[in-house]
Order: sequence, then C-alpha cells, then structure tokens
Amino acid sequence: MSELLGINAEQRSLPGFHIGVDACMFGVDYPHFESNYQRVSEEVADLASAPGVTEGDVHKVLFENAAEVYGFDLDVLQPDIERVGFETSDLLATASA
Repeated sequence: MSELLGINAEQRSLPGFHIGVDACMFGVDYPHFESNYQRVSEEVADLASAPGVTEGDVHKVLFENAAEVYGFDLDVLQPDIERVGFETSDLLATASA
C-alpha cells in the first residue's frame, strides 16, 4: 500500500506515478456478497501496517478524504465512527497477529 501512496518506509518519495494519500479512499460495498466485506479488517490492517504509511495517512484514507469529497461533517458522524469505525491500534494488532 505504501507504494500506492508513493512513499517508502523511510518516508522518501518513490520514483514513478503514484496516486498519493490525498486521493485515496477505502470503501466497502456492504452488504453485497461480492464485496470485500469479509476481508475488511485484514485489508485495512494491511494499509495501516504498510511501511511508510502513517496513522495520519490511514485516517485520511478511511475518513477524511471521503468526508471532504462528499461534504460530510466528521464531528456529526463521530458517534457512528466510534460505533463502527476502525481504531488504528486495533488494526496494527490485527496486522501483526
């Protein structure tokens, strides 16, 4: 995932074309059976634990970028985020397990 964002483990830019963290969003097509819903925790844990990806990067991809694009107010959504969202520390524990 860090390659997609264009950085390596040392936070240095990689050569070539990269989308960048400001242009990425993570989405789940729940409850459709053909979605990646069954693998969501693993997929997001892979993102959170990728070399060079910071906690801020993960927060942007999971929450902030979509909120900006669609005009969501994260303060209003915070109770729902706390109820069904991802905790970075939990993701990192999942990735290392």
